[in-house]
Amino acid sequence: MGTPTLTRQDIAKLPLSTTSFSDLRNDDLIYVDKSAFIYDIACLKTPYFLSRPRRFGKSLLLSTFESLFSKGLDDFKGLAIEKLWTENKTYPVIKLTFSSYRTTSIEEFNEDFCQAIFDSFKAYLANPEEISRTPQTGPNTVLKQCLTQMKESSVVILIDEYDAPITHSLENPDLNKLIVNYMGAFFNTLKEYKDTCRFIFITGITRIAHVSLFSTFNNLNDITLDDEYSSLLGITETELHTYFDRYIENAAIVLEMTKDEIYERLKLKYNGNRFSVHAKETVYNPWSVLSFLSKPQNGFKNYWYQSSAGTPTLLINYLKEEWHAKQFSELSNNEEIYVTISELESKSEATKIPMNLLLQQTGYYTLQYNSESDVRLIFPNEEIEESIFNLQRDLQNLKLTSDTNRGMLTIPEYVDSANIDGLRELFNKIITESITPDTGIFNREVDIRNLIYISIPESVIFKSREKVNAFGSSDMELKTKKTRMVIEFKRCYRTDKFSVSEDQALSLGLKQLQEKHYGEGVSEKKLIRVAMVISQEKRSLTKWRILS
Repeated sequence: MGTPTLTRQDIAKLPLSTTSFSDLRNDDLIYVDKSAFIYDIACLKTPYFLSRPRRFGKSLLLSTFESLFSKGLDDFKGLAIEKLWTENKTYPVIKLTFSSYRTTSIEEFNEDFCQAIFDSFKAYLANPEEISRTPQTGPNTVLKQCLTQMKESSVVILIDEYDAPITHSLENPDLNKLIVNYMGAFFNTLKEYKDTCRFIFITGITRIAHVSLFSTFNNLNDITLDDEYSSLLGITETELHTYFDRYIENAAIVLEMTKDEIYERLKLKYNGNRFSVHAKETVYNPWSVLSFLSKPQNGFKNYWYQSSAGTPTLLINYLKEEWHAKQFSELSNNEEIYVTISELESKSEATKIPMNLLLQQTGYYTLQYNSESDVRLIFPNEEIEESIFNLQRDLQNLKLTSDTNRGMLTIPEYVDSANIDGLRELFNKIITESITPDTGIFNREVDIRNLIYISIPESVIFKSREKVNAFGSSDMELKTKKTRMVIEFKRCYRTDKFSVSEDQALSLGLKQLQEKHYGEGVSEKKLIRVAMVISQEKRSLTKWRILS
């Protein structure tokens, strides 16, 4: 039996609100029916702003608005909006993608910006030859000249990644200041002529002050943290089961797993993103889910980070500074991070975004309700936690050696043969190659466990952690076709007032495996339960024992 993928023809059979049924191996994201959201937004005339991390479909959302306003319901047959939308006219759509503008000099930026405005308007202008485009003409002037030739409420303006030119020029403060000024003048002009616009929608990753976007548009509808639109971008649990069940079934066949196991892994790996404080549900990262479903034979990879979504220019430029890198390291190892609602809703200068908010805006943290005045910032899923480890390794130029990577392939063999010494040696290589001498990772058992867990490739073995039963949750489980191995880690350490020896830690691990019945249940697989000791002093895994 061949390995089916989500092709253009397959996608076209699904009720998806997109105008481009591209093969999923391209950069286009395919969405389920979000057209009811589209209607709620498009029926109003107030300018909108939405911030989301990369690879969550901001560009596709704008393409959807572009289709609705330029072609009406042509691409929405059978979708919810077909019965709601009553406008019979279509509009000129001006779509500006700011990430495509050069930011190596103000002259190049100005040229690209002005050219993009003119090219977008040209087909709709009665007298395009009257538009001045000299090297001295700024984008605000070109925009003003173009809008002057348009009728009232006659044009739709869609702006993608408004913040890209600013974040891409941070390493050149003088240029960055000029770009901020140019964009401020542009948004001031857009506000001045907003009555000419039927609809304005702006996207970005960050919420940057001093570009006249948030201050000028006093009626700007910022839906970034709006509970009603928290699942506008992303795939909900219901949508995953409704629209993609047969592709889940295909993935189960390809990977020789059950459908329930596929759903479980998808949820742990790609779900958990929450974009408002009181969001009713979390969403899956659409890029990662669809990348997996298009080629399930590749396994549950970290598609988000591999696509460079986890390393946006702004974050990388920030982390080049020693102080920001230190903040990042401290936050990455802290499980208790809180931010007030007012801080979450605030706008910042591009060079002064607090690191916790920057990590939230770029997708590393998601929101968890704590109180009416503050929220906790947490990693949404395993993919993001793995991305944090990858980013830390990349910043410190730490890479697993080819020998260690090849050793990963032996894990199933080690599990089936109960070769715990082989596993311990491999795990110790992961630890040694992933940390620096000044690391504090040995201060907490969970950090070592997570480092090992994240480093084991999904393609090698089925893995899980914190597997819950009625008594507690196990540290790590590794599963082959024949064997289930449950590993409980315990740390030995010594302080001025207290100490736990290696033998004591080993006994605690064995006791926990037995008393909490980890791994027990109906299964045809052989069960092996192991306690492993993490030595803070020796900075490695030392002793182990199988629970008999």
